[in-house]
Amino acid sequence: MVGFQIAEGNLHMFQSPGAEIQDYQDSDYGLGTNYVDKLKEFPELGKGERTPFDL
Repeated sequence: MVGFQIAEGNLHMFQSPGAEIQDYQDSDYGLGTNYVDKLKEFPELGKGERTPFDL
């Protein structure tokens, strides 16, 4: 079979180890104040109350 190897009597697929990024810096992807971490929290509302437009 192509793509398989026998290791300790079991068939295993060839897989490379997972990638690790060195010195990763989180980005807001150019969204500024619209990035999910900077959005206003959705208010607690009761039944029939209108949601504000300035979310």
